[in-house]
Amino acid sequence: MFLQSGEEPEDIFFLTKGYVRQYFSFESGTEITLEILAANTYFSVSPAIIGKPNNFSFAALTDCTVVKIPKDKFISFIKSQAPNLVYDFMSTILKRNYESMNRIEGLLTRGAYGKVISVLLYTAGHFGKKVGKTIIITLPLTHWELAELAGITRETASIVMEKLKTKKLIYYHGKTITIQNLRVLKQELMAPAKSFEFS
Repeated sequence: MFLQSGEEPEDIFFLTKGYVRQYFSFESGTEITLEILAANTYFSVSPAIIGKPNNFSFAALTDCTVVKIPKDKFISFIKSQAPNLVYDFMSTILKRNYESMNRIEGLLTRGAYGKVISVLLYTAGHFGKKVGKTIIITLPLTHWELAELAGITRETASIVMEKLKTKKLIYYHGKTITIQNLRVLKQELMAPAKSFEFS
């Protein structure tokens, strides 16, 4: 655990190795994974810089290496650097925000079938390795973790994954997921609503 909800960060974190899960916890104990961060990513930036309450928790999904930067030094460094560095930093933050908003829109407007496909496309975009026509998602994902990202139950996620596997859109073994054809999977997401839907 790097940072818990409610804690005020004194440092900016920079992830150099591994994967970190950003999530929100409800009073009931239910957790929703908002984002999975990969290497070369800053986190805890917003609450540290703008002084707003931190509502999210950040925990390692795999073995990680993280650099802690005191927030005062980080802010001074950013302010003192050339515009190109600041532009690159802001572009990265805005891109992550844009992708997060699109993923949230998908979670709110699609059934379970579309939600799982949205998560697969999201993880393929961030953690995908192209091998021929296939995309191997290098982030190890259990059905439970996939369900958390999609905002559905693990049982439902398993049923949807089996359906996608039967249709030969994906293949999975253990925690490794392979997308057989990214273009076809995108078409499946954009197709009219399927009768195969879950809450």
